[in-house]
Amino acid sequence: MIKLLEHEGKALLSACGIAVPEGGLYRALPPGLDGPLVVKAQVFSGGRGKAGGIRFAGSRDEALRIAAEIGAQPLGPARVEDVYIERRLDIVREYYLAALVDRDLGMPVLLASTQGGMDIEAVPPGQIVRQRVDPLIGLQPFMVERIVRAVGLVEEQGRAFGRLVEQVYAALVAKDAELVEINP
Repeated sequence: MIKLLEHEGKALLSACGIAVPEGGLYRALPPGLDGPLVVKAQVFSGGRGKAGGIRFAGSRDEALRIAAEIGAQPLGPARVEDVYIERRLDIVREYYLAALVDRDLGMPVLLASTQGGMDIEAVPPGQIVRQRVDPLIGLQPFMVERIVRAVGLVEEQGRAFGRLVEQVYAALVAKDAELVEINP
């Protein structure tokens, strides 16, 4: 099994047509990237936000300074592999979306919740919609619609989320992945 750092996963998502915020590793930051930014430790463990591995910056210079600080020391027991800086988005509400291969069921499963964010593991099972996808028939429009309705999105937001559900599932299949996750 290959685990990816966040910036590697975002590169794969982008290659699959999924929109991701502009960003780069701090030693190779795109020249025009400035303004409100997020600085993220790249580690192979969860809980970065609570451990101080995700910090906000108001400018490029501040982000580079924070990145040097984050990269200079371990994050708890985890070694910081690199530091990623990306444009900060104004997030009104966080959602969770994942496509994974459920080995017990022998098929892909889509998960979605209106409770995205740092504590997705603590979300009660009843607040996560699960949609099995028979690999012989693939993802069907009624399955996507069920997920969109379950998270309460309508009109253009619902259509956009439905497209995202389709793209995440397509990425799982195209990359022969075990898990594709967007949180938030």
